[in-house]
Amino acid sequence: MNNLINILLLEDSSTDAEWIKHTILKGIKNCEFSIAKDKETYMRLLEENRFDVVLSDNDLPQYCAKEALQHLQKTGYNIPFIIVSGSMPEEFAAAIIKLGADDYIQKDRRTRLPNAIEAALRNRKSEKEKADALQKLVESEKQYRSLVERISDGFISLDTELRITFINPIAERYLNKSPGTMKGKVLFDEVSLDYAGSFYEAFHRALRSNVNIYLEEYLKSVQKYLSASIYPSETGISAYFRDITEKKRLEAKLQEQQRLEQIKLTASALEAQEKERNALGLELHDNVNQILVGTTIQLSLLKKKPEKVEEFIPVCIDNIKAAIEENRKIAHGLVTPDMTVNGLLEQTIGLCETVLKTEGISSELDHEEFNEILLNNNQKVAIYRIVQEQFTNIIKYANAKLVKVHLSTTGNKIFKMIILDDGVGSEKINSKGIGLRNIASRLSVLNGTSVITTSAGNGFKIEIEIPI
Repeated sequence: MNNLINILLLEDSSTDAEWIKHTILKGIKNCEFSIAKDKETYMRLLEENRFDVVLSDNDLPQYCAKEALQHLQKTGYNIPFIIVSGSMPEEFAAAIIKLGADDYIQKDRRTRLPNAIEAALRNRKSEKEKADALQKLVESEKQYRSLVERISDGFISLDTELRITFINPIAERYLNKSPGTMKGKVLFDEVSLDYAGSFYEAFHRALRSNVNIYLEEYLKSVQKYLSASIYPSETGISAYFRDITEKKRLEAKLQEQQRLEQIKLTASALEAQEKERNALGLELHDNVNQILVGTTIQLSLLKKKPEKVEEFIPVCIDNIKAAIEENRKIAHGLVTPDMTVNGLLEQTIGLCETVLKTEGISSELDHEEFNEILLNNNQKVAIYRIVQEQFTNIIKYANAKLVKVHLSTTGNKIFKMIILDDGVGSEKINSKGIGLRNIASRLSVLNGTSVITTSAGNGFKIEIEIPI
């Protein structure tokens, strides 16, 4: 590429911007850069200049790559858009590529930038050449017939006066026109502005600015969503129309499913919160409150019989110590553990000691194949709560003597945990029980799964897998 490449760089870090420029110039010498550090500068530069490519960071304080891409598409400039940012989830990268971004480059792999820019420019040039070639192809009647057989989208060709030089049957159907009645007529003399919607302005802007334009519009007259790809040339305009109604329907259905799933998760979280509050209330009432009531009675007797001070005071002191210990246990169970101080493995060992051992239940912990570094903090806290929940279930219902816990990270891709007890088991799994429902709700947030194995007299086993 020998022509000067005019690049707009949306980046708020001066250091990163210099590194990016330096990297690109090592591979492409003929580049000129404009820097935008915020939304306002970005929008102004796009309005004032013609750029060949846009490079955008995704981590600006009040702006993101998705918003920048959407604004670029609204302007109608059909130029490459490449994200140059730090690490981001693969799902987000795939989604923004689907929205129209040409590529995604991580900053620590910016050496790919020159090749990515050249590839994106070649692709856009190829698309434009294809549209120009197709425009010339439809200038003869014989070529029209060949084109009709090969094009599955609606297609229309216009001259510089927006007079129809060719229109295929699919486009006629979208416009609610009878076959063969539109050729030679000015498009918007035959199609009302109410019907045309945003297509009217898009066609005129493409012709006036000589820029490729893509837009999507719902047409009430045909009750369909149509997308239009508009390509201007020296001889007029070529435009493709596609029915995207089903795509829009599926997108709306997916959004509704996501909304309903979020409602379910919120309901589960609130239910778990209510359960924890109820458990806290019972603990305070049945344990701490009873201890304090007993102490009050002892002190009242002491007031009446001060000569028994040596008998009552030690009992009162023991009661107060017991109340303090009960409060400590309750607080320890509710407070979120700090995984940066004591990791998941240490916290699990602590639960074995403080929860199981104090109830006379032995435990065995197998962690030889477990690599805790692979888990993030949210995953660790959720797993800790699952262990805590299952240990509570075992104490309440299992009548167990031994609990075995297995932790592993298989192939650096799956976290696996097995909790097995030798208790009474059950013939029927009560999946609607609050404990198991709380475990299921935590797993749903982590895209995890659980398998339960139990029978009367043969203990209870829960196997959990969470993708890392």
